[in-house]
Amino acid sequence: MTRVMIVEDEFYVRQGIVNSVPWAENGFAVVGEAENGEEALEKLPALMPDLLLVDIRMPVMDGLSLLAALYGREGAPGVVMLTSYSDFTYAQQALRLGALDFVLKLSARPEDIVSACRRARERMRPEEGTGLGQLAPDTLASLPGGFVACLQAPAGKPLPEGFSRAAQKAAQEALSGTQHAMLLCGEAQLLLHLRTNAQAQALKCCHRLLYHLAQEGFAPLACGLSGHGAPGGLERCWAQACAAADSAFYRGFGVPLAEGDTAKHADEAADPLTTRLAREMGAPRARIVALAVELLFDAARPLRERGMSLDPAIWSLDALYLRMNACLQYEDVQRETADLMRSLRVLEDGAPARQRAIIAQLRAHIDKCYSQDLSLEQLSRDMGLSYCYLSSLFKAETGRTLTDYIADVRVQRAKELLAEGRLSVAQVSEAVGYPDANYFSRVFKKCAGVSPMEYRSSARHA
Repeated sequence: MTRVMIVEDEFYVRQGIVNSVPWAENGFAVVGEAENGEEALEKLPALMPDLLLVDIRMPVMDGLSLLAALYGREGAPGVVMLTSYSDFTYAQQALRLGALDFVLKLSARPEDIVSACRRARERMRPEEGTGLGQLAPDTLASLPGGFVACLQAPAGKPLPEGFSRAAQKAAQEALSGTQHAMLLCGEAQLLLHLRTNAQAQALKCCHRLLYHLAQEGFAPLACGLSGHGAPGGLERCWAQACAAADSAFYRGFGVPLAEGDTAKHADEAADPLTTRLAREMGAPRARIVALAVELLFDAARPLRERGMSLDPAIWSLDALYLRMNACLQYEDVQRETADLMRSLRVLEDGAPARQRAIIAQLRAHIDKCYSQDLSLEQLSRDMGLSYCYLSSLFKAETGRTLTDYIADVRVQRAKELLAEGRLSVAQVSEAVGYPDANYFSRVFKKCAGVSPMEYRSSARHA
């Protein structure tokens, strides 16, 4: 079990975290609580936690001060920060001071907290974690020389269920004739020892293993390969392999990445925000994600201050974080950032003739195809524009969300069909694009103020 201490000054928030998160079933045990950083420091020797979940803003000693006090201390626990919207600049400082991850506490679900703690656990130093870092040094030291490979899922996610069994089978099929030992498959990493003196042979083995795993549906995967290690030097090789696997954020998934290879350079970026991201190339993924969110949130601030309506599903801090954290590679972060900046410029520039033409075309498409799939993703494909751009543009031009407009169009057509009286409510629902009649009834009542049956009855007596 990974020992966790909750450091939060609000009693009810602290108790909510302790009681609502499924700690035990995810390999964690809450061993204590503290109201501030000073109390946490006093309790550390007795409780010996592996991981601290720390609020940034607290009286007496805040989270950043606690993190600074732990920085560089031998045997210090890992730290996951609890932040809110207004604390985001502090969260950036926390990452620079060594915080392993952060959680937006006002919108975090129990599973979000578990995910952040899992990622932190896998990033901790060997003596602190419960993942592969705890592989006994004497076990590594007893192995013959060769190469060490690290396989892991993207974005710090746990390896899928059944991965260990599939990896053992894939290794037997892919590495026949090569001496190897599958040492351990942890929650988020797999270690493979390859007994060969040739890097080309080790890379070939990793290629074959990745291919077999992909055939079984386990993709994408990051694969890092160490330099050659002599007997007794494989602890260093494991660290090299982990670092190479982490570099897949920049260098790509599905291919073995050798230790010491350089990350590919970012494309030249014309946008100031993506240029700032490019300057941070090589930084840990968590820092790039946090920086992208901070830059975008700050870029939208002038519009919020002018009272302009921004869709919270896109521009709230937690929505930005969820979107950026879903990016598997640096290129994805850069592309999403550029896309969001384009939508901001649309809002800043107003709606010139081209934007108005897009809105007119979009309305005509919805009016004609109301019975079909009109999800934002489908509309994006139909219009050849990003859903973020479409959503922001429509809201800026009409003051309404696309979802509300689509619902109104469908309900108006449903009223006509209900008044005719030839179709059942379920048939009307299907005819206007709602396969679920119960959901259609809720949308209809929200828009029309009455249920479909009530509307049909009143239309008959009109």
